[in-house]
Amino acid sequence: MIKVNVRKLREEPLELEEKITVEEFEFLDDDYVKFIKPCQLHIKVSVLNDLLLCHIKAASRFTSFCCRSLEKLERDWNASFYLDFPVDAGVASIEIGEDIRQEILTLLPQRLLSDKEAEKEKAELKLERKNKKTNKQSGPQEQQMPTYQPFAHLKDLGE
Repeated sequence: MIKVNVRKLREEPLELEEKITVEEFEFLDDDYVKFIKPCQLHIKVSVLNDLLLCHIKAASRFTSFCCRSLEKLERDWNASFYLDFPVDAGVASIEIGEDIRQEILTLLPQRLLSDKEAEKEKAELKLERKNKKTNKQSGPQEQQMPTYQPFAHLKDLGE
């Protein structure tokens, strides 16, 4: 739980060093991506008019698997993002921890490739680009792509 005292912030910005434990993320055993180290946070907090602005830098390490070969992977993870919170006159402090946790979860990768698979993907893209360049150099080619017409076989009822 990370609370920010808004009244003290009105005078000068605040820098915090916090961490979110692996257990606080509530990963399940069958989750695709899971943190294996606590998430270290560096938070710069300032108040601008009626807005609490937080610049967050997060770093951790996660485990997952390659979406092609199912090889187990461990990777370092870093992210930098901003969050803002409205500040009313009567507010003394604001809890920002849960919002940070949720933002981190949305920034985790959805699919990963192992280093071998990433090299294969890079080689395929390079070959594809080379083929496109070769096709452009040989001159314009007329290609008619068939258009999908789902109702072409229906009778016209207007007649």
